[in-house]
Amino acid sequence: MNTANAAMDTATVATRARRRSLSTPGRVTLAVLIGLALTYAALGALLWQLFFPAVGIVFGAGFLVAAGAVAAGWRWAPALGALVCGLVLIEEIPYIPDHFVHPETAAHLTFGLIAMPLLLIGLAAGIGATVRNYRSPR
Repeated sequence: MNTANAAMDTATVATRARRRSLSTPGRVTLAVLIGLALTYAALGALLWQLFFPAVGIVFGAGFLVAAGAVAAGWRWAPALGALVCGLVLIEEIPYIPDHFVHPETAAHLTFGLIAMPLLLIGLAAGIGATVRNYRSPR
């Protein structure tokens, strides 16, 4: 019976060791992804009449999925967060000057002022956290 407890304790320690604690860039990536999910959800809610709200919901859900992966502590998860931020940033770049020069609604201007810095920070922090995860020994 003592051997069974020792084997179970070893399995528990091995399971806990697989989950990595988040580094500072990982925590920043997680916070940015949650902030972006809330920003896109708010954009969809504010522009309900002017804009197809499902786009905000889909982008917000994508950010929440990436945030869940980062929160799980998987080694590759910050790379997913950086990829999501990078793809959305590439998609949004053509519209940024128009949001600042011709803000039809305050929501577009506010979105540009909040989401763009968050996307840049999320991209940089996700890359930094990924590099840190793969450079540090397990």
